[in-house]
Amino acid sequence: MGNDIVLPDHDFHGSWGRRYTICLPLSNLWDEYKSNRASVELRYDEILAEYTNLFMEFFDGFIPLSFHAHVSDASNPSLITGFLLYTAGVSILLGLDSSIPTRMVQPEMIEPIKRFYGWNNCHITAPRFAVIRGAYGAAYGHLAYISKEWDLSLGAGPEPFVIEPDDSLAADLKDRLCEAKSIGCIAVVLEMVSTTNGLPISPYFFSKLREACLENNLFLIVDEALTAIRCGSPFCFQREEYAVSTAKSCGPDIVLFGKGLGLCGFAVNFGGQMMKKAGFVTKDSQMLMTAFWRNLVTQPVQTPVLIEAIDILKAAQTENWPDRSKSVGRIVRDLVWEAEARTAMPGAERNPIRGLDSMILIERHRSSKFPINGAMLKRSMWVRWLPKLDLSMTDPNLGELPDLTHMIAALISRSRKVEV
Repeated sequence: MGNDIVLPDHDFHGSWGRRYTICLPLSNLWDEYKSNRASVELRYDEILAEYTNLFMEFFDGFIPLSFHAHVSDASNPSLITGFLLYTAGVSILLGLDSSIPTRMVQPEMIEPIKRFYGWNNCHITAPRFAVIRGAYGAAYGHLAYISKEWDLSLGAGPEPFVIEPDDSLAADLKDRLCEAKSIGCIAVVLEMVSTTNGLPISPYFFSKLREACLENNLFLIVDEALTAIRCGSPFCFQREEYAVSTAKSCGPDIVLFGKGLGLCGFAVNFGGQMMKKAGFVTKDSQMLMTAFWRNLVTQPVQTPVLIEAIDILKAAQTENWPDRSKSVGRIVRDLVWEAEARTAMPGAERNPIRGLDSMILIERHRSSKFPINGAMLKRSMWVRWLPKLDLSMTDPNLGELPDLTHMIAALISRSRKVEV
């Protein structure tokens, strides 16, 4: 496979963003798994530890703590609330230097934790999220969504408290989040790039949101299911323009991940602006907490899925996919603009293309002019283009071809791989 040349791919759908590449290098572990599955299964804990270390190294210390079938499972308010209660309880039982005041008496443990978070019974029995408008996921149930791209809205449980991502309203965030907290919200969930309309969160708004979350004792959760790796950095919020607001001591507490990473779940920053209060300051204590949580289930991930996820992380790191996503995004945008310029009036300005780097959102009528298979829902005016991050997509000669449509049509008619 390493000797194949992968041609540029017209499939910018990628199973709703499930694929970063069509030529993933495979590890030797697959051969061993096929020949002696039992031997590999016996090393499950070792393989899971390898994945965890790779994830932490690639994503700057975030620990993939909880795994689920779908990212919406990981964004359930009841799950996150249970995790936060469990984390606080473990911190107390371990006697860590936590700022949660309590005594070592189990029946009385919950009340000090509630006071510390500023929670009442509503936050525990009917927790909900505040969500920044523009997100696709509903942040209140399995496979639920708030996107208007469908004819129906599905979801069960308390609906999220919606916040407008408007810089002009950023000064009011503290009061809005105070209101959200009063009705049971325990965290704020946002997408750095809206998967509904392609608009990125501004650095100013993100900074103000972080400050308002801290003032109201609300956890900050970033949904990176689609934006991870595609937006020029491992996680989108780690981009340079957000860097001031995402130092480990003041960054997001939890990240939702899935899609192209091969696994779905949530990752924790124990140094996040709220999580750090639980006192897990050393790597040993963080890994112990991780082990406690994972041990609540027998085997959180099936072995073949875990092996593939390791291969994805290794390829992303070795081939520097975040940096490559910048080149791919720039080339695709230039090709679109070049094609549109041929039919535009002289001196006409370029029509903007939304998104960041290789996460591209383009209007439906513009997308339909190209033989590109994009990700589009029934009622949406925006089409998501999620090009692969294969090396061939960074070839600068792509931008010199005379006609984008003819180039892509020619590629469709050819085999996607050529043996050399």
